[in-house]
Amino acid sequence: MASCAAPASPSAPSPDPTPTPQFALSHPSDADLAPAATRGEWAVVGIARATEAIEDPHVVIVLRDTSGAEVSRRTIEIPADPLPMGSAWPFREVFRPPAPPTSVEASLVGNPAPAATSVLAVGEIVRTFSDGQGSMVALGRLTSSAPGEARLEALRLLGHDASGRMSDILEVEPASTSIGPLEALPFLARLPRGGESLRWEAYPILRPGNIAAPAVTFSEMESYLDDQGNPFVTAVARNDAPGPVWLTVTGLILDGDEWLGGVSASLPFPLAPGERLSMSLRVPRASLGLLDAGEVRWQLLPRTAPADGSPVPLASEVIGYEPVGSTLLLRIRLTGVEGGVVLNPSAYASITGDQGRVLSTSWAAGPSALGPGEESVVTLAIPLPAGFELEESELNIRAVGLPMVVPTP
Repeated sequence: MASCAAPASPSAPSPDPTPTPQFALSHPSDADLAPAATRGEWAVVGIARATEAIEDPHVVIVLRDTSGAEVSRRTIEIPADPLPMGSAWPFREVFRPPAPPTSVEASLVGNPAPAATSVLAVGEIVRTFSDGQGSMVALGRLTSSAPGEARLEALRLLGHDASGRMSDILEVEPASTSIGPLEALPFLARLPRGGESLRWEAYPILRPGNIAAPAVTFSEMESYLDDQGNPFVTAVARNDAPGPVWLTVTGLILDGDEWLGGVSASLPFPLAPGERLSMSLRVPRASLGLLDAGEVRWQLLPRTAPADGSPVPLASEVIGYEPVGSTLLLRIRLTGVEGGVVLNPSAYASITGDQGRVLSTSWAAGPSALGPGEESVVTLAIPLPAGFELEESELNIRAVGLPMVVPTP
């Protein structure tokens, strides 16, 4: 899973209290306090529930000692304004107070917002599975209860331990930013270490809105198995938008209507308008349980965002390759172009079979930037179909980066 949303990193402890602006509304919020991983730090995990629509929503967190005296305070902003009625926002904040706290208070504050239609959705974790690299992945489903279309603005998971105590927060990117009436939308989340023991709840924020046609569509989808029985899919993505876009694709594996697992990956370079690009996604056989991997079918869902520019070619050289199991490992050296810095330097490779059809692809990103003449080596892992002979194939390499735009004074 190359691009599943990673666990939200703990907020940096703040040694000084933050001032609380004046708001017309204040509602108590649930919060739990526990020592953090680092000595002297304390973590607050909680959830703010909006019983009414709130403009300029914030959460005020106050830590108190055994005597009830305040030892630390922080005001955090909720990045959903206004916060719709009926929605909820899980939060996690790390403190380093001057004295050990024994209790925590949290309040959702803000100002009254004009009444607006609320869109509610039910979230659930369908199953968890291993991504083949030692990490556990949760596959979830959001089901809209609204009769109309909606836009998904944010999604967080709140984890409870065996005692019911709030323990952790995950920021999640769903497969799409929109959801149709009475429709189900999948999401994938890589769980933190030990996260499979927690009970996770999904908290989306949705707003009414018309769903635009997908900027990227998929065609020529072909399913394969590698020699280890791991299923993978190769399809052609086409950018139908008038401008370049960043693309994240979620591949969902289904047995009939049942969701079994999936994988999500993001291209490190934007797709140009009208561009067609083959993409491959693979999941481990073990994640499918006892099901015959040859019987599964795939569903591909795009998530896009506008890009500021189009990539430029970079010099590249294959400096090593090695078939390992059902994977071809390619080591590619990237070289920066003369005349300026490039951002997101990356390499893409595809394998074409004897019938001229792209069978498999892979890509990898280098450092965040590459200066003129600078070099970086990336490794690509290309899945190989079962019984595939490399001698009968053609390998194509592409290396690109985005030119850095220097603001004019």
